[in-house]
Amino acid sequence: MTGRKICSACQYPAVVCVCSVITQIAVDVEIIILQHPSEKNRAKNTARLVSLVIPDAKVVVGESAADFEQIKQRLVDRESAGARAAVLFPSPESTILSENFESASNIIQTLILIDGTWRKAKKMWQLNPWLWTLAVFRLEAGSKSRYRIRKGSQAGGLSTLDAVALTLEIVEGADTEPLYKAFEAMQYKWQQFSESE
Repeated sequence: MTGRKICSACQYPAVVCVCSVITQIAVDVEIIILQHPSEKNRAKNTARLVSLVIPDAKVVVGESAADFEQIKQRLVDRESAGARAAVLFPSPESTILSENFESASNIIQTLILIDGTWRKAKKMWQLNPWLWTLAVFRLEAGSKSRYRIRKGSQAGGLSTLDAVALTLEIVEGADTEPLYKAFEAMQYKWQQFSESE
C-alpha cells in the first residue's frame, strides 16, 4: 500500500475510505485492543474500524509485557478501586462467554482483546502472563466471522471486530449494527477496488 493516498480521517487508503458510513456509538464496556505491531499498518485491519465506530476504544500497539506496562498499571489501579477487567482469548482455561452471561456482565467492565494473526496472538498471550491473572473468556465454537476479504489461519477464527461485536451483544445487549455496517462497507470497497485493478 506504499505510495497510495491515505484518508487523514479514517486512515484507510483513500480508495476504500469508510468515513461516509461511520456511525459512532457509546458502550458501557471499556474496550482495550492490544495490537501486534505488524497489524498497525495493515490496510485491512479491523481494530481501526472498532476505534472509528467506538471512539472510546483504545488500541495499544506492542508485543511484550513491557510494551503494555502503562495499561497493566492502570488496570491494577482500577481493579483495586473495584473495576473488573477480562480478556477475550481462547486459552484452555477460558470460560465460554455465552454460558456465563450473568457473571460476565458483572465481571467485564474492561474488555481486553489481542489483535494479530493467530500465531502472533498466541505469542502475545505467552509474552504477557499478567493477562492470565484476569478473568478469561472465549466465544462459543462456531461463532461466525463476517470477514470475507482476509483469510485467517485458524479455522473458525474471528476478526477483532467480530469478537468485539459478539461480546458486546452478549455482555450488554449492545446494538452492534454500526460496527457491522462499517465492516461490510470496508470489505465491499476492497472488493470493488481489487476487481478494478
